[in-house]
Amino acid sequence: MIPCVNTIVDAINRLTFTASSHDRVMVVEVMGRTAGHLALQAGIASGADVILIPELPYSVKDICAHLAELRDCWKRRFAIVVVAEGIHPTGDCSQGASETRPSCSMGQYIANEIMACSAYPVDVRVSVR
Repeated sequence: MIPCVNTIVDAINRLTFTASSHDRVMVVEVMGRTAGHLALQAGIASGADVILIPELPYSVKDICAHLAELRDCWKRRFAIVVVAEGIHPTGDCSQGASETRPSCSMGQYIANEIMACSAYPVDVRVSVR
């Protein structure tokens, strides 16, 4: 594995313990403005629950549904979401169909969308690597 993927995996592994002990959703934003291979490799290697990359469209509603399934069916009150910085916002939840780039980082944008869309109160924290 390349060194930057090792660094991201190490950071995610450390954040997993914090997320687990505090019942949080941790959003980890990583490099990847045009390609999501770092996010994909690090997310798979660390066992992330959700991986968002620029090459694939995503839905915040689907992310929230998956997090709710983890909570309700599997009794897991924490999750790890890996976000490449180049994902394109869909705005399918709180801010309408927006094609403009948000003023905050994409990790913070996803965290805000998860908090707005989630059916239950969720504690979300963002880490940029």
